[in-house]
Amino acid sequence: MRIAIAALLLAGCAAMPAPAPLPKAPQIVCLPCLVQDVSQWLKPCPIEAPKRYTIEEATRVANARRESLLRCNADKAEIAKALKQ
Repeated sequence: MRIAIAALLLAGCAAMPAPAPLPKAPQIVCLPCLVQDVSQWLKPCPIEAPKRYTIEEATRVANARRESLLRCNADKAEIAKALKQ
């Protein structure tokens, strides 16, 4: 009986297809190789221009420019810090 069970189990092995080949190893890409000119990241940020010449518009534009430049300079400082590492 044991021989019959072993024969049945081994009979299935011959019908098994060959295992699929393993995939190729992934290619490692260096990020500095892809980014050749990082100076574009450090360009000054654009400044908002007034739409009309009134005192209210001048005040609005001044406040918007200040906030924009503070945000932009903080972003640029982070980028420059990351590039130094």
